[in-house]
Amino acid sequence: MNGKSLRIIKSLLTNLLLLIVVFSVSVNVARAFGTYIDKVYTVAGASMAPTLNTFESGSSHSGDTVLIDKNADIERGDIIVLISPWEEADGSRKLLIKRVIAFGGDRVEIKSGVVYVNGTALVEDYVIRKSNETILEFQVPDGHVYFLGDNRTNSADSRKDNTTVDMSEVIGKEIKICREGTLENKLHMLIFNTLDRMIKR
Repeated sequence: MNGKSLRIIKSLLTNLLLLIVVFSVSVNVARAFGTYIDKVYTVAGASMAPTLNTFESGSSHSGDTVLIDKNADIERGDIIVLISPWEEADGSRKLLIKRVIAFGGDRVEIKSGVVYVNGTALVEDYVIRKSNETILEFQVPDGHVYFLGDNRTNSADSRKDNTTVDMSEVIGKEIKICREGTLENKLHMLIFNTLDRMIKR
């Protein structure tokens, strides 16, 4: 084996070792943050468009990923992951990603698609597809949250029978949106999905 071949092999081994070290550190960092960070969620469904890009089955679109902090204080306007208040056909309840509009004690009213909380119209620059519906004033029960999707024409949310969820069913709030196709998006999926698989075994 000549010197050139040895240098190539040495370079490959060095890069492989570096990759192993980086991955190991990443997983350990993920474990360290596990107390605070629940996991990365892939966005599926159009209810939060255009704020979040969605996964499309059978296409090349993998969707945005959202990093959720399960211990952060939640405020009006935050994007949250919550347990759906509605059961599926098999009795399960899927996870939803929506925006917080109001909390327990707040009064919510919708007039021609404009949302009012405690009599004040919300400025919702994130809403592109507005509805024209009107919903009479409703007071959110104590300890509950009123939630809406940004895509008001295609979202199952609190407008349905004034449905709210208990704060205990809120998984956490979005602290980082990782755009589809970015390096950050791919790295988060690799690190946290791998960690998730390791924990389950």
